[in-house]
Amino acid sequence: MFLVDSAEHHGCHPRIDAPLFIARLGYAQQRLINLLLAGGVRMTVSPLYYVATNPQLALFPGAKNHLGLALDPCVHLRQLPFTQRAPSFRALRWGAGPQAFDPDHDPIDAAELAALAITPLELQRNRGATLLQTSAHLTGPVGTRGRELDLLLARAGIAHFRAQRMDEPPQLAANPIRREIYATIAIEIGQLRSPAVRSALCEAYLALAADGLWVKLAGFDERAARADIRAGGAFLAELRDAGRSVLCDQPGQLHLGLLADGLSAAVGIAEGERFRFPTNWQNPTPEKKRPGRRRSAYNAKLLRSYLLGGEAATRAFAEAACSCGRHPRHEPPRDGHIAEEHAAIIRCLQAHEALDGELQDRREWVLAAAAMAMHIAHDIGVDYLAPAVFEELFIGLDRGDDRQLQASYP
Repeated sequence: MFLVDSAEHHGCHPRIDAPLFIARLGYAQQRLINLLLAGGVRMTVSPLYYVATNPQLALFPGAKNHLGLALDPCVHLRQLPFTQRAPSFRALRWGAGPQAFDPDHDPIDAAELAALAITPLELQRNRGATLLQTSAHLTGPVGTRGRELDLLLARAGIAHFRAQRMDEPPQLAANPIRREIYATIAIEIGQLRSPAVRSALCEAYLALAADGLWVKLAGFDERAARADIRAGGAFLAELRDAGRSVLCDQPGQLHLGLLADGLSAAVGIAEGERFRFPTNWQNPTPEKKRPGRRRSAYNAKLLRSYLLGGEAATRAFAEAACSCGRHPRHEPPRDGHIAEEHAAIIRCLQAHEALDGELQDRREWVLAAAAMAMHIAHDIGVDYLAPAVFEELFIGLDRGDDRQLQASYP
């Protein structure tokens, strides 16, 4: 069993031999922490800009139940126009620029670069993070101006972390575990179809003196083309095979396949399942009010989420009953809060399943669960997740012959 119940075994951070399911908590979701602890979760991650108005996300419950904590600086959001950024992100020093930042073209002087590398790290530490992340943009492959900028930011951030001995927890720290720094890699999944691009990116980031790699692949989820799923799997495997701890952030339902293969994964609880630029700030209503979040409910038997209030959610839960105990078994959760509690319980249970046993057994469990989900969903008449999604992921993770992978790309 990889998902540990005690910090004494493997600690609160991912390890190559101890992959973790990491819950990504959003605004006001700190009330789920005890449910997650009961489910064996050892670490959570939240957007750093949430913590200014929701500091409870950074609390550690109980002296014997220390949780690892990552506070994602979300530096890539400065690439959005000012009006499309969350107000709390705009309040951060790196989120206040009046124009969308283009990492491939916009000028940045030495002082700005140093501040962008260091200020987010200092704020992560000050807010109680135990796993710190370097600044990163959603940009291109090695050799592009944006990627070279991100590598400079990573080197500067890691050097600052080491020079300031940020690995040592502060005196009387709420969570007295050793801090770590992960280099953040953010890239569109389509960029990774080329084996040469993947290898160059791996080589560049593996050369950094980071404790691990926090990987964000835009478009890498169950909805992606099979070529992209294979490419993403091959990239993550190449990083892992080099002996470095790797975490994939927000890969949607692919997280079950990654966990089964021994890779750490973070996924949102009832929201934030996929890494992408946010959309819920971008289209104000005619009354100039921001639209609310579109809540969904995850169905464990169907391996997918369905929008609350929709006919698909009603049919899905009527035929594929839920055992979380937080709502009637044959009905979807009544509201967003219940959906979050439901998701916290169900995600933990499925993470245990995906991380239990030998590698081949874990893969077979994922494939069997997906096959059953497809049959049930087809009979009900709702959208489903095809087992081929995980088959493609495992092919990529096995890093088969590059010519074979390349031949599958359209």
